[in-house]
Amino acid sequence: MQIRHVSIGDYVKVGDPAFQIVADDTLSARVFFPEALAGRIQVGLPVALRAGGDQRSVQAQITRLLPALDPSNRSLAVLVDFPNDHAWRPGLSVIAQVSVEARAEAVMTPVRSVVRRPAGSVVYRVEDGRAIEQQVQLGQTDGDWVEILSGLSGDTTVAVDGAGFLTDGAAVEIREQTP
Repeated sequence: MQIRHVSIGDYVKVGDPAFQIVADDTLSARVFFPEALAGRIQVGLPVALRAGGDQRSVQAQITRLLPALDPSNRSLAVLVDFPNDHAWRPGLSVIAQVSVEARAEAVMTPVRSVVRRPAGSVVYRVEDGRAIEQQVQLGQTDGDWVEILSGLSGDTTVAVDGAGFLTDGAAVEIREQTP
């Protein structure tokens, strides 16, 4: 029982709530999307939910789309039903990560390798011990990774740590290489 609306001796009318009972074996998360994504959101898309400081996540799917956008903020609300295996409490805030689209041939680079310059977004290719400035067009961001739509191929080595301090032609040394 979550809330008790009446006490012993209270008068109640037909239809007045006496108690609010909450089941916690299956929960439903309400997730909001910006209006611009409304056409791409659909039932069945995979969702990873994480609650507050809990590092564990729950894998689920979008269960229902609410029919109208919220007029106050122009967002689309969806519901994600999931079994409560982690003993989360109803009403808890969650962080949702939704895969709207998967691209098998996408070129991705760490977000921290992208530097904003007056000419636009650039990364620094590492060739023969030198940093070569390369302008890129950015796509979607996925956590610590960003998609490169143009300007970079998948087999290029880029500077990551300290990229913001580099200039075109600066001498660099590779200390650690990640796949």
